[in-house]
Amino acid sequence: MRFGPSSQPHEHELDEAYTHWQLSPPAPIDMLLIHRKIGGMYLLASRLNAKVNLQQLFEPYRLEH
Repeated sequence: MRFGPSSQPHEHELDEAYTHWQLSPPAPIDMLLIHRKIGGMYLLASRLNAKVNLQQLFEPYRLEH
């Protein structure tokens, strides 16, 4: 597998496409990028048979209601 620059479109390219086709984006670009990163971490952890304590990992970022 080759690692290098991301093939993910840049934000301005997506904005131009949505404007041209008069579409609204499905989600904010930041949300799409974080979703992609989390998916990649999941696939890597799965391949390594890793055990990750997600509660401990995300606790500092927990929002109180």
